[in-house]
Amino acid sequence: MKEQPTQPQMPVMLQYAKEAIATAGETIEAEFNRSANTWLECVGSKIFVIETYLDSDKVKAALGEPKYEEIMSRLERLKERHYELKQIYPDKETVPPVEIKKELLEMIDVLK
Repeated sequence: MKEQPTQPQMPVMLQYAKEAIATAGETIEAEFNRSANTWLECVGSKIFVIETYLDSDKVKAALGEPKYEEIMSRLERLKERHYELKQIYPDKETVPPVEIKKELLEMIDVLK
């Protein structure tokens, strides 16, 4: 009987990043509803979590240098856009419109 080749195991931090991205919309809204944070501060919390999970040599090795650099570049663009929007929607009463929320939630998927 021929053995099946084994797939290399995905680093746990990459799995956590994928989960954080997949649940971003729900967790951002939940944090916004239960805290005094602005919607964009809640987005910032999620960005920080994703960045922390991706900042790993094992993740970098699993993805390969070119793919990892592309992902980190997307993350930087997300952070820049997030900063721009915080200037426009600075407090809890100035919630971004649905189209801005959708834009950021799409950008959060840096692994696409």
